[in-house]
Amino acid sequence: MQWWHRLRRFLRDVQDELRRVTWPSRPSVIEHTVLVLLTVAIIGFVLWLVDLGGQQVLHGLFRRLLG
Repeated sequence: MQWWHRLRRFLRDVQDELRRVTWPSRPSVIEHTVLVLLTVAIIGFVLWLVDLGGQQVLHGLFRRLLG
C-alpha cells in the first residue's frame, strides 16, 4: 500500500472518530473554565501566603543566627 493511501485512510478514520465524539455544551465549557481559573487563583494565593510565611521565618532565623 502506498503512503498516500495510508494517509487518506488515516484521515478518514480520524474524521469518523471525531463524528463519534460527544462534545461538551458551551455552558459546560464556560463553567469548567471558570472553575479551573478560580482553583488556580486560590492555589496561587495559598502558595503566596506559604512563601510569605516561609520568608518571615527564614528572615527571623537568620537575624538570630547572624546577630
